[in-house]
Amino acid sequence: MSADQIVNHRSRSWNIIAGTKPNSGLASEVCNAVPDVTDWTSISAGQLQNPVGWWLNRTVKVGLPTYEVELPGVAIEFILKFKYGSRYKGGGAYVEACWIEVGNFFLEWGFEVWVAADVGTLRNVGSQRAPIALLPIKVSGDMTTPGWRKPVRWDLEVRGDGKIDIVF
Repeated sequence: MSADQIVNHRSRSWNIIAGTKPNSGLASEVCNAVPDVTDWTSISAGQLQNPVGWWLNRTVKVGLPTYEVELPGVAIEFILKFKYGSRYKGGGAYVEACWIEVGNFFLEWGFEVWVAADVGTLRNVGSQRAPIALLPIKVSGDMTTPGWRKPVRWDLEVRGDGKIDIVF
């Protein structure tokens, strides 16, 4: 156990969307990247980073062969929020809290979306004397209709110094 070893003391895996609606308990699903010490709750308060959002979209064609219109079938907004820059005994850069919210949400009849978040292996991307927490989160699942399925996945990396990387 030491301040340069990074751990998550909160949620490790959770559903974001289950079928036709967001997870009703989503507000309580929070992960973190903090020092592996017994008094980890004594880290300083982090700064709230500007939210980062992305969309899951799918259109459907309706009408006649001579006149078709594309309408939304799936339009879901995901919003990543996190507090970064927390310090332990004046040093390091940790992620106090990280969570995902669902903003706008629309599903046409017949569509289902199943999306979950899984926290990966946390790392120190700084040094032993000046640790910087790296919190990897895989957001993945499926968008389906009775005759069709499309996997979806986003890889997120949240850092204690406020940097973020999302691979779509």
